[in-house]
Amino acid sequence: LTYKYIARTPYAEAINNFDTKMVVQKNGEILVTESLVYDFGYNKKRGITRYIPLVSVDNPRLNISILSVEDEFGKLYKYEAFVEDDIFVIKTGDPENLISGIQTYKIIYNVENAVVKYSKLNEIYWNVTGDQWPAAIKSATTLITLPGPGIDNLKMDCFTGPRGSTERSCRYERTDTDETTDIFYSTNKPLMNIEGFTIILDFPLGVIN
Repeated sequence: LTYKYIARTPYAEAINNFDTKMVVQKNGEILVTESLVYDFGYNKKRGITRYIPLVSVDNPRLNISILSVEDEFGKLYKYEAFVEDDIFVIKTGDPENLISGIQTYKIIYNVENAVVKYSKLNEIYWNVTGDQWPAAIKSATTLITLPGPGIDNLKMDCFTGPRGSTERSCRYERTDTDETTDIFYSTNKPLMNIEGFTIILDFPLGVIN
Protein backbone atom coordinates (compact mmCIF):
# COMPACT_ATOMS: atom_id res chain seq x y z
CA LEU A 1 0.00 0.00 0.00
CA THR A 2 1.05 3.56 -0.62
CA TYR A 3 -0.14 6.54 1.36
CA LYS A 4 -0.61 9.95 -0.13
CA TYR A 5 0.06 12.86 2.21
CA ILE A 6 -2.37 15.72 1.82
CA ALA A 7 -1.10 18.96 3.33
CA ARG A 8 -3.55 21.15 5.13
CA THR A 9 -3.80 24.69 3.92
CA PRO A 10 -3.45 27.33 6.64
CA TYR A 11 -6.73 27.95 8.46
CA ALA A 12 -7.98 31.52 8.35
CA GLU A 13 -8.70 32.36 11.98
CA ALA A 14 -11.69 34.58 12.66
CA ILE A 15 -13.31 36.53 15.47
CA ASN A 16 -16.95 35.58 15.16
CA ASN A 17 -18.15 38.21 17.65
CA PHE A 18 -16.46 41.12 19.41
CA ASP A 19 -18.99 42.53 21.88
CA THR A 20 -18.07 45.31 24.30
CA LYS A 21 -19.89 46.85 27.26
CA MET A 22 -18.65 50.18 28.61
CA VAL A 23 -20.19 51.33 31.87
CA VAL A 24 -19.34 54.96 32.68
CA GLN A 25 -19.00 55.56 36.41
CA LYS A 26 -19.91 58.82 38.17
CA ASN A 27 -16.19 59.46 38.80
CA GLY A 28 -15.52 59.33 35.04
CA GLU A 29 -13.81 55.95 34.99
CA ILE A 30 -15.14 53.27 32.62
CA LEU A 31 -15.62 49.59 33.40
CA VAL A 32 -15.03 47.72 30.13
CA THR A 33 -16.08 44.14 29.42
CA GLU A 34 -14.99 42.67 26.09
CA SER A 35 -16.50 39.34 25.02
CA LEU A 36 -14.73 37.72 22.08
CA VAL A 37 -15.68 34.50 20.34
CA TYR A 38 -12.44 33.49 18.61
CA ASP A 39 -12.22 30.65 16.09
CA PHE A 40 -8.72 29.16 15.87
CA GLY A 41 -9.91 26.33 13.61
CA TYR A 42 -7.39 23.49 13.75
CA ASN A 43 -4.50 25.89 14.41
CA LYS A 44 -2.76 25.22 17.74
CA LYS A 45 -2.27 28.43 19.73
CA ARG A 46 -1.68 29.42 23.35
CA GLY A 47 -4.44 32.03 23.20
CA ILE A 48 -5.03 35.58 22.00
CA THR A 49 -3.14 38.84 22.43
CA ARG A 50 -5.06 42.08 22.92
CA TYR A 51 -3.35 45.41 22.17
CA ILE A 52 -4.86 48.64 23.58
CA PRO A 53 -3.13 51.96 22.70
CA LEU A 54 -2.62 54.17 25.73
CA VAL A 55 -1.94 57.44 23.90
CA SER A 56 -3.67 59.35 21.13
CA VAL A 57 -3.42 62.84 19.70
CA ASP A 58 -4.58 65.63 22.05
CA ASN A 59 -5.94 63.17 24.65
CA PRO A 60 -4.55 62.26 28.09
CA ARG A 61 -2.75 58.95 28.55
CA LEU A 62 -5.05 56.11 29.52
CA ASN A 63 -4.58 54.22 32.76
CA ILE A 64 -5.80 50.61 32.53
CA SER A 65 -6.24 48.15 35.37
CA ILE A 66 -7.11 44.63 34.24
CA LEU A 67 -9.54 42.81 36.52
CA SER A 68 -9.90 39.37 34.97
CA VAL A 69 -9.77 37.24 31.83
CA GLU A 70 -12.26 34.38 31.81
CA ASP A 71 -14.29 32.10 29.56
CA GLU A 72 -18.06 32.15 29.05
CA PHE A 73 -18.56 30.09 32.23
CA GLY A 74 -16.43 32.34 34.43
CA LYS A 75 -13.40 30.05 34.49
CA LEU A 76 -10.26 32.17 34.70
CA TYR A 77 -7.64 32.10 31.96
CA LYS A 78 -3.97 32.55 32.65
CA TYR A 79 -2.70 35.85 31.28
CA GLU A 80 0.09 38.35 31.47
CA ALA A 81 -0.36 42.12 31.12
CA PHE A 82 2.35 44.65 30.42
CA VAL A 83 3.00 47.98 28.68
CA GLU A 84 5.21 48.09 25.59
CA ASP A 85 5.74 51.19 23.42
CA ASP A 86 2.71 52.96 24.94
CA ILE A 87 0.48 49.95 24.25
CA PHE A 88 -1.21 47.92 26.96
CA VAL A 89 -0.75 44.26 26.04
CA ILE A 90 -2.84 41.38 27.39
CA LYS A 91 -1.45 37.98 26.41
CA THR A 92 -3.67 35.05 27.33
CA GLY A 93 -3.04 31.35 27.71
CA ASP A 94 -0.31 28.92 28.66
CA PRO A 95 2.48 28.14 26.14
CA GLU A 96 2.48 24.53 27.41
CA ASN A 97 -1.27 24.10 26.89
CA LEU A 98 -2.14 24.83 23.27
CA ILE A 99 -5.76 25.19 22.20
CA SER A 100 -7.77 25.13 18.96
CA GLY A 101 -11.35 25.47 17.77
CA ILE A 102 -13.81 28.09 19.02
CA GLN A 103 -12.91 29.75 22.32
CA THR A 104 -14.65 32.55 24.25
CA TYR A 105 -12.69 35.25 26.09
CA LYS A 106 -14.16 37.80 28.47
CA ILE A 107 -11.65 40.55 29.27
CA ILE A 108 -12.67 42.90 32.07
CA TYR A 109 -10.71 46.04 32.86
CA ASN A 110 -11.08 49.54 34.28
CA VAL A 111 -10.01 52.65 32.34
CA GLU A 112 -9.13 56.10 33.64
CA ASN A 113 -8.95 59.18 31.34
CA ALA A 114 -11.13 57.65 28.59
CA VAL A 115 -13.68 60.41 29.14
CA VAL A 116 -12.19 63.71 27.97
CA LYS A 117 -13.72 66.86 29.45
CA TYR A 118 -13.92 69.93 27.21
CA SER A 119 -15.31 73.37 28.00
CA LYS A 120 -18.85 72.49 26.90
CA LEU A 121 -19.04 68.70 26.83
CA ASN A 122 -17.57 65.32 27.73
CA GLU A 123 -16.37 62.99 24.98
CA ILE A 124 -15.60 59.30 24.65
CA TYR A 125 -13.52 58.51 21.55
CA TRP A 126 -12.81 54.80 21.69
CA ASN A 127 -11.20 52.35 19.29
CA VAL A 128 -13.35 49.37 20.21
CA THR A 129 -11.51 46.53 18.49
CA GLY A 130 -8.05 47.82 17.69
CA ASP A 131 -6.52 47.05 14.31
CA GLN A 132 -3.76 44.58 15.17
CA TRP A 133 -5.64 41.30 15.08
CA PRO A 134 -4.37 38.49 12.80
CA ALA A 135 -7.99 37.62 12.02
CA ALA A 136 -11.04 39.23 10.50
CA ILE A 137 -13.85 40.34 12.84
CA LYS A 138 -17.22 39.17 11.55
CA SER A 139 -19.30 41.32 13.88
CA ALA A 140 -18.54 44.01 16.49
CA THR A 141 -20.86 45.80 18.90
CA THR A 142 -20.52 48.27 21.77
CA LEU A 143 -23.00 49.25 24.46
CA ILE A 144 -22.16 52.44 26.37
CA THR A 145 -24.07 52.99 29.61
CA LEU A 146 -24.18 56.47 31.13
CA PRO A 147 -25.20 56.99 34.77
CA GLY A 148 -28.74 58.32 34.97
CA PRO A 149 -31.81 58.05 32.71
CA GLY A 150 -33.01 60.32 29.92
CA ILE A 151 -29.80 62.25 29.27
CA ASP A 152 -30.34 64.71 26.40
CA ASN A 153 -28.01 66.53 23.99
CA LEU A 154 -26.06 63.44 23.02
CA LYS A 155 -24.01 63.27 19.83
CA MET A 156 -22.96 59.91 18.41
CA ASP A 157 -20.75 58.81 15.54
CA CYS A 158 -18.74 55.76 14.48
CA PHE A 159 -16.10 54.76 11.94
CA THR A 160 -14.82 51.55 10.40
CA GLY A 161 -11.83 50.58 8.29
CA PRO A 162 -8.05 51.05 8.43
CA ARG A 163 -6.51 53.61 10.76
CA GLY A 164 -7.57 57.12 9.72
CA SER A 165 -10.54 55.89 7.69
CA THR A 166 -13.73 57.98 7.51
CA GLU A 167 -15.85 55.03 6.39
CA ARG A 168 -19.06 54.62 8.37
CA SER A 169 -20.12 51.00 7.85
CA CYS A 170 -21.73 51.08 11.29
CA ARG A 171 -24.83 52.32 13.07
CA TYR A 172 -25.95 53.45 16.50
CA GLU A 173 -29.18 53.84 18.49
CA ARG A 174 -30.36 54.69 21.98
CA THR A 175 -31.53 51.76 24.07
CA ASP A 176 -32.28 53.46 27.41
CA THR A 177 -33.52 51.77 30.57
CA ASP A 178 -35.43 53.31 33.47
CA GLU A 179 -32.16 53.89 35.33
CA THR A 180 -29.52 54.50 32.65
CA THR A 181 -28.92 56.12 29.27
CA ASP A 182 -27.64 53.48 26.85
CA ILE A 183 -26.23 53.81 23.33
CA PHE A 184 -25.71 50.73 21.19
CA TYR A 185 -23.21 50.72 18.31
CA SER A 186 -22.68 47.94 15.75
CA THR A 187 -20.82 47.25 12.51
CA ASN A 188 -22.65 46.70 9.25
CA LYS A 189 -20.06 44.40 7.70
CA PRO A 190 -17.02 42.31 8.72
CA LEU A 191 -13.73 44.02 9.50
CA MET A 192 -10.57 42.76 7.83
CA ASN A 193 -7.46 42.12 9.93
CA ILE A 194 -6.10 45.65 9.43
CA GLU A 195 -9.43 47.34 10.10
CA GLY A 196 -10.96 48.64 13.30
CA PHE A 197 -14.20 49.97 14.76
CA THR A 198 -14.19 53.36 16.50
CA ILE A 199 -17.08 54.96 18.35
CA ILE A 200 -17.67 58.53 19.54
CA LEU A 201 -20.08 59.78 22.17
CA ASP A 202 -20.42 63.41 23.29
CA PHE A 203 -22.53 64.04 26.39
CA PRO A 204 -23.22 67.05 28.62
CA LEU A 205 -21.11 68.25 31.51
CA GLY A 206 -22.53 67.32 34.90
CA VAL A 207 -23.34 63.71 34.00
CA ILE A 208 -20.12 62.68 35.73
CA ASN A 209 -18.23 64.37 38.56
